Amino acid sequence: MVINNELGGFVNTLSVSRVLRKAFAEEIVEGHYRAKLAQTPAEIESALRLRYQVFNVELSAAPQPTVSGLDFDEYDAGCKHLIIIERITNKTIGTYRINSIESAKDARGFYAFNEFSLEDLLPEVLHQAMEVGRACIAREHRNSKVLFLLLKALLNYLKQSQKRYFFGCCSIFTQDSTTGAKVFRQFEREGHLHPKIRVRPRPERAFPINKFFAETDRIELPSLFNIYLKMGIKICGEPAIDRAFGTIDFFVIFDLLAMSEKYKRMFFPS
Repeated sequence: MVINNELGGFVNTLSVSRVLRKAFAEEIVEGHYRAKLAQTPAEIESALRLRYQVFNVELSAAPQPTVSGLDFDEYDAGCKHLIIIERITNKTIGTYRINSIESAKDARGFYAFNEFSLEDLLPEVLHQAMEVGRACIAREHRNSKVLFLLLKALLNYLKQSQKRYFFGCCSIFTQDSTTGAKVFRQFEREGHLHPKIRVRPRPERAFPINKFFAETDRIELPSLFNIYLKMGIKICGEPAIDRAFGTIDFFVIFDLLAMSEKYKRMFFPS
C-alpha cells in the first residue's frame, strides 16, 4: 500500500476492526465482473485511487491534487466502500462510498451536511437510510453492464442492511447557476420532485431559482442521474453549488419500497 506523510495516518485508521465490515451474503458475480464490499486496506485504497483517477485526473472536478494519487476526505475512514472488480485483472474498476447513521452518529457526520440542511430530514428517515456518493467507473469499463452491477450491488446491500432509503448529492458538471436553475425547473415539470421531503441548500451554497424556463430548454443529464430518475429517485429541493468539485449538486432520495415492479425484477430476480 501507499503510506506516506501526506495521508496523515489515514490508511492506518482503517484498522481490521473497522475494515472487516459486514459483507454481502456472497459476492455478486456477473460476467467479467464481481461486486463486493472492500474488506482490506488495500481494497479500500484501490477505490480511493480509482476515485482520484476519475474525479481529479479525468474530470478535474475535485479539490487540489495530492501526491498520493488518492481521493480521500475525513468521511472515508468511517464509510463502507462498495467496489466492482474486473475478474481477469483483479483491478477495481467501479466504486460507491456508503455511510449510515450508525457511522455518522448524527446528521453532521454525513457528507451532504456540508451542502444541505439535513435537519429538515425526519429522524425516522435518517435512521432508515444510507448516504451514497463518490460513485465512479473507470473510463474503459464505463458501460451499461458495469453500471447495472454497481446499482444492483448497492440495492442488495441496502436491502440486506434492512434500510429503506439511500440519499446523497447527485451532480451536474457545471457551476453555471442558470443551467442549475433550468435543470431544477426541468425536474419540477417532469414530476421528479419529492411530494413531501424538502431539504434546503445551506445559505452559502444556494443561488436564486425564480425564473420560468420553456420546455425547449431541456438540459441533458449525466448517465447515472438519468438511471436514478428512471428508477424513481426523487429530488428534495433546490440545488447547491459545490465550488470545491466544480459542480451543482441536487439532494436526492430513493425509497426501496416505492420501487416499480419492473426494477424489482431487474435488481432482485430471485
